[in-house]
Amino acid sequence: DNFKLEKNNGIANKDCVFKGSKYRITILTERLFRFEYSENGVFTDEFAKQGYVDLKPSLKVIYPQHYYLKMGKTGNATGLVIPDINLSTASDVEVQFNWACHRRVVSGVDETDPVDIVVEVLEGDAVVYTSETLKTSQPRGKMEWQSAKVSLPNVAPGQRIAIHPLDMAPGSKVVTRWYIDNIVVSSK
Repeated sequence: DNFKLEKNNGIANKDCVFKGSKYRITILTERLFRFEYSENGVFTDEFAKQGYVDLKPSLKVIYPQHYYLKMGKTGNATGLVIPDINLSTASDVEVQFNWACHRRVVSGVDETDPVDIVVEVLEGDAVVYTSETLKTSQPRGKMEWQSAKVSLPNVAPGQRIAIHPLDMAPGSKVVTRWYIDNIVVSSK
């Protein structure tokens, strides 16, 4: 019983988690341990407590870095739903953030993962609005932050905002590793 995941959220039993200032060890089964290190001591479930939601939590491909998030790995893409912005009436909303595509070397050639990003408004599991696709302006083989500013019309109370790669199909041949930072949401 000690090693069962809580059915509602997939988080390990809290009595099986041991945390230091920059590490966390989780006993998953009698033979399986998860060792995590974070320079700033922030781990994915801490992220969730702040109101963020991983769009594909079973993949476990959000990696907290020192000041930003790395998203995805080869063949596995994810995005996030940002915390509720607590609107009292329907409002136009602006979402600003910095993002970058992952840089890699393939057969000695510098490449950049071809990631296109969209911002969506969700009501429950339904998508009620999708932004225009954000295409990378990042030079090939270079890692550079890009600034995004997306206007979302008529966001209603209770609706959530998601940011993710356009291609999130499981096992996709498109490699969609990317980074996100400095998310700011404001109503107009």
